Amino acid sequence: MMPSWMRRSIWHLPLAKKQSTDRRCDRRYEMYAPAISYRRSRLPYSAKNEAMGSQVADFDYDSDPERFRANQRAVEKYGLYGDVHEAVARRLAAEGLKPVLDLGCGEGRFIRHARSRGLPTIALDYSATMLKTVAGTRVLGDACYLPFASSTFGGIVAL
Repeated sequence: MMPSWMRRSIWHLPLAKKQSTDRRCDRRYEMYAPAISYRRSRLPYSAKNEAMGSQVADFDYDSDPERFRANQRAVEKYGLYGDVHEAVARRLAAEGLKPVLDLGCGEGRFIRHARSRGLPTIALDYSATMLKTVAGTRVLGDACYLPFASSTFGGIVAL
């Protein structure tokens, strides 16, 4: 019996079907590549939106930080696992993994839990509005282009 994850993948298909799947993926990439490349560029979001028109959705929370808070409340209320920030901080501290980079730190919930356990942390977010609320070392940046050398961190979280 084939495992369920394999039934959903393309690797068990005959080569002809794999190639047609690859062509579909290529077409999708060609359609979305301009938006992806602008999302990864260092242009401000307003310049990206201007350049791309309606193809780029504005995912940052600079213009409406309350949207981020509403999302956090919904996850706390309806999420399957609840707030995992404390448990992750406890695990990283127990394993002695430091320093810790919090990718997409938001308002710094994980940072507060990690600091209470003595973990040195660095907060990285693409939103300057979110970073203003975080205490300690903050970096305004893109998670796709990390401004750090390899092996700088003992642990990285993205919660």
